[in-house]
Amino acid sequence: MISYPRRNCRVLKICLVCLLLVSTIPTWAAEKIRLRVDDYQIDAELLPHVHKIAARAKVKFTALEDLNVATFELHNGLRVSKVLDAAGKPLTAERSTQDSTIRVQLPTTMPKDYSTTLTFDYAGVLESADDSPVQGLKLASIGDETSYLLYAGRWFPVNAYGINRFTATMNITVPSHMLVVGSGKESLTSSSSRLTRKWERLTQKPRSKNLFTT
Repeated sequence: MISYPRRNCRVLKICLVCLLLVSTIPTWAAEKIRLRVDDYQIDAELLPHVHKIAARAKVKFTALEDLNVATFELHNGLRVSKVLDAAGKPLTAERSTQDSTIRVQLPTTMPKDYSTTLTFDYAGVLESADDSPVQGLKLASIGDETSYLLYAGRWFPVNAYGINRFTATMNITVPSHMLVVGSGKESLTSSSSRLTRKWERLTQKPRSKNLFTT
């Protein structure tokens, strides 16, 4: 964890980390990969006092075979309120807590090598290891003193963890007294109560996507 003190404010250490944990070997390695995520556009707001995240993730992916269902991993503490197709039409999504997945029924069969985008609206409380995708490990946690969101925590819809390479743009909004730092091209917008930092990472390497807030 990395933290940097900010003058005239209480130091709050929050790490939003999208990195690979080598200690958790992906089960996808033994399974057939049916789709490839190409790009993420993620808007996420953290509410540390109530341990909550609210997010929207636009996921562009390509079918590696003909698909009727698109499956992603997502932390069980996060509840998906809506999934939209590329045309903005709602789709049916089935949640499986046994393997921390969400299965989206596509409106028609998606041909091999065809690309499309799904939009996920989701939110939830991340405080303990109870709903962790890796039993006994708290890989995502939000709080007043310390917060962290690890790639292995599946805090956004993940495909082929540790294998699938992708590009990403992330807009992370936190209370204005917090300082957010991260890798990639960065920009900043702020108001009296909220601060949003944006990162663009154009290399398709999930290992290099690191975000930190303080």
